[in-house]
Amino acid sequence: MKKAAEFAGEQITIEFNGRKVSAKSITGVLTLGMKAGDTVTVSAEGDKAAEAVEAVGAVIESVLD
Repeated sequence: MKKAAEFAGEQITIEFNGRKVSAKSITGVLTLGMKAGDTVTVSAEGDKAAEAVEAVGAVIESVLD
């Protein structure tokens, strides 16, 4: 995911239906099969973790709307 790649020093994950993938792997994100109305969890570790979660969460929200 392009937005996640902007946070090079952070480890960002997306969790859905018991599966957890790196937000930086578009293939991994696509395999989650998320659709409108689904609830996902975005988490991150690193110096800009909060900013990364907010940015990636906003992208997912806009796509799933």
